[in-house]
Amino acid sequence: MDGLFDREVSAVGGGVGGLIPSVSIAHLVQQRDGIVERVRQANALLREADSMARALKIGGPTEVLQNMCYERQTLTECPEKVVAGIDSKAWALLLGETGLRSFMDKKARAEWDEQIREGKTPELTADSVEATFTSLYEARGDMFERGVIELFRRLSWNYKTNQPAAFGRRIIVRGMTNYGHIAWAGCNELDDLVRAFSILDGVPEPDHRGGTFSTLHRLDLAGEREWIGPYFKIRWFGNGNGHLTFLRDDLIDGLNRIIAKQWPDALPCAQQGARR
Repeated sequence: MDGLFDREVSAVGGGVGGLIPSVSIAHLVQQRDGIVERVRQANALLREADSMARALKIGGPTEVLQNMCYERQTLTECPEKVVAGIDSKAWALLLGETGLRSFMDKKARAEWDEQIREGKTPELTADSVEATFTSLYEARGDMFERGVIELFRRLSWNYKTNQPAAFGRRIIVRGMTNYGHIAWAGCNELDDLVRAFSILDGVPEPDHRGGTFSTLHRLDLAGEREWIGPYFKIRWFGNGNGHLTFLRDDLIDGLNRIIAKQWPDALPCAQQGARR
């Protein structure tokens, strides 16, 4: 056996053209040992990284690798995919735990949710976090106005209670229920409305973690079909509609001024606060 691993070996078998190229057994074993050692090191580091990630509640590289197996990703994509997955989870944590999502309207939240879901968030660095937070904070006024305008656009004009040129006292909000129960989409619109009312009322914007979905969902499970909040009351039905009644006439005027700012000719001067 002495000197066996210093030899070159060759064989004839079932390879291409029936030939298996000569290899150095010593090199083969050495490389195999190196691969095994690296696998063990990688496993140890993955477990350590998983532990660190779990402590931050942002998932971990093992979770990303498992998903990649289902998606048939190649091993060469692993490092990039792992980093992107960790960054996305970290951004989700930051936006949620800092309350920054409370500044966002439905459109901005949807855009960020898609980036997080697709692993396409910015690289997580101190500079990118500061730049993103600053940008979102400075845009909060525009976002809340955009949320009001988008809600106004989505109103159905097929009902008497909705006015095509202004917010009235009552509106119909579609998509409030799905299969007879409270739906997330409709509540996102209500959150935009609550955010706008809060700013107009000069009070702090509510934390998104205490949004209308959680409140209405609890009531819905208890068999309730109506909720009265500080700015409106809403009753929802199995056909998907929610009947919303505003409680503050002064804030309705504020909403209509936002609409008039976007469409100066939309509201008659004498009826910008038109109500029913």
